[in-house]
Amino acid sequence: MRTLILTLAMLGLTVQAAEEAPVKPLPAPAKAALDKFARAEAKLKDQIVAERAKTIVELQKALKDTTKSGDLDGANAIKAEMDALTALNEADSDTDLLGNKKIDPAKLVIGTWAWNKTGGASGTFAFTDDGKITAQMGLLSVPGAWTVDAKQQIVITWLGDSARWERLSFDGSDKLVGDSFDAGPGGIKATRKK
Repeated sequence: MRTLILTLAMLGLTVQAAEEAPVKPLPAPAKAALDKFARAEAKLKDQIVAERAKTIVELQKALKDTTKSGDLDGANAIKAEMDALTALNEADSDTDLLGNKKIDPAKLVIGTWAWNKTGGASGTFAFTDDGKITAQMGLLSVPGAWTVDAKQQIVITWLGDSARWERLSFDGSDKLVGDSFDAGPGGIKATRKK
């Protein structure tokens, strides 16, 4: 018991309230509707990316003609539009410029991970697709929330307290490394449980 109390004190975490209601899964009709929407959205995204690519080709021809005519201001305006469309396509594409499939941290992180901190604390994380996470350390269960930031890092906030956080980055598809509010820079590592 003393070890559990010391671990709690070291981590600065509190036990999950017993009266906290478990999250219920979506009913089948709602899940089916959301899955249908996700498929339609992906199809539309692919169509938009293709239309942008066609427009970029047309703009390249216009750029060549405009440059030949000596209208450098017009050519610069066309180039700016091409760059904007290219940036949008890169952001919406599932592959990088070399054709490698992009890693989506929000999808890749879902599941159970074994973690440890430099101070010796260890346990498991269970990431769910609704942005919730639970840390398990023996009998202790700590709830939190996670998001993906602009740097594609997984940011965890424990117990709704922004002072209790972890910031993790992928090191391959089965390993997370990062900083922790209590273990400092590089103080936390996690490995996907199979």
